[in-house]
Amino acid sequence: MFAEDVPTLLVSFARSGDSPESVAATELATSCLRSVHQLVITCNADGRLAREHQDAASSLVLLMPSATNDRGFAMTSSFTSMLLTAWLALAPDENIQLTDQLATAAEQVLAHADDVARYADRRYERIVYLGSGALGGLARESALKLLELTAGKVISYFDTPLGFRHGPKAVLGERTLAVVYLSNDPHNGGGMHASDVMVQRPIFSGGTLVGWSPCDCTPGVHGHRTYTCRYPVNGSECGLVLSFPPCRDPTAGPASWV
Repeated sequence: MFAEDVPTLLVSFARSGDSPESVAATELATSCLRSVHQLVITCNADGRLAREHQDAASSLVLLMPSATNDRGFAMTSSFTSMLLTAWLALAPDENIQLTDQLATAAEQVLAHADDVARYADRRYERIVYLGSGALGGLARESALKLLELTAGKVISYFDTPLGFRHGPKAVLGERTLAVVYLSNDPHNGGGMHASDVMVQRPIFSGGTLVGWSPCDCTPGVHGHRTYTCRYPVNGSECGLVLSFPPCRDPTAGPASWV
């Protein structure tokens, strides 16, 4: 990464700031590059990374509120605060007005806490997160957070909706929940993009999985959806939780629903 000696900005994200690889990366940049500036975003004022760069002429340390220094295994508030800080620090003119929209979206998520709790009470054994483009990273992080917060008791998986339909859909079952992240951009994981709004609906007969059929997730089709997060009118993304609707079992006659 530092093989080419060009002016470089190194951005370091560190909850504790004491991880040896975090400190080593900053030291390596300093030793390999003649012109390097460092932006250190950390949740721990007492961490080694913060201490070593606090007074350095070519470094800027941005400290998060102490409450964001997560004590648990999963990074939650620390991850969110550091990401938002980097977003505002690197493109303030473009993003400062969007913070209110993010706050509104977060409030809408919290308003649906009871709905989320009801999903949790269903004791799903597997949860699948699907997203395309930038939302693919969100799907991956969601799967990781679930795995960490449940200590591995609930198996999580992430993919793009298109990739999921070609093989990985085999993980679907009666105890599986699929979470699909959709963007309003029709060319990038948008709600009108066929590869993203078409997932697979499992078909069961007597508790046995007998196959899959297409399931259109476009709002207004089935009525078996719960929106857990929706950005304001001018927002670009929304989250959609899909509870698979009842499906007809083609092996049991036209009037048999399972």
